[in-house]
Amino acid sequence: WRTRHLIDISIILMTLFITLTGQWLAPHDQRERLTVLITADAYLTPPFPIGTPGYWLGSDQYGRDLLSRLLVGTRPTMLAIGVVALLRVFIGVALGSIMVFGSSLWAAVGAVVYRIITIIPVFLSALLTLVFVGSHTDLWVFLVALTWSGWGEVAQYVEARAREFREQPVYEAARSGGSSHISIVLFHLLRLLTPALPALLLREIGNTLVVLAGLGFLRYRDWE
Repeated sequence: WRTRHLIDISIILMTLFITLTGQWLAPHDQRERLTVLITADAYLTPPFPIGTPGYWLGSDQYGRDLLSRLLVGTRPTMLAIGVVALLRVFIGVALGSIMVFGSSLWAAVGAVVYRIITIIPVFLSALLTLVFVGSHTDLWVFLVALTWSGWGEVAQYVEARAREFREQPVYEAARSGGSSHISIVLFHLLRLLTPALPALLLREIGNTLVVLAGLGFLRYRDWE
């Protein structure tokens, strides 16, 4: 468990470094197009192969340097992934709390929503969202596609912890003192969940990266 989290943290720190410095590390302007590249041996037309001098990861069909686009594009991608991960954790905490502390109606609605959402794999849900909305490059489309179905694991964890908390004497003491379920969630449950929130956030960042990579493999483009 510790080894896995150390690896996750190392990858995130490396990605954070690229996010902060990629703009200056990029050898070319990521938007610069080149129709012909003159080398010592030949004239090359796009896409340039991997290992081409000056274009070590090659280029796309427009002659844009892939290494530069990767370095520069990491920043907006990671910002969007961070937003998605935060939204997933927020929705998961809210729904998990509702399923335990909400009224009978809201608890039932939350349980139904949870089952409907989690019955479809996250990647497939994101793909279906993009197919339904359209494969636009707008950032909000990807935010919706990656957020709306990715909070199931967080909700499941929060629900389990909330049910454990409900069995503790502190819950009965709070209820006896007149505290509402909302105040119990805000002042007691969230404090109990606080140590686990960074790990949940890191996991959602990793899950979002995996889904985004899969969508990229299927040639769904994100923002430039």
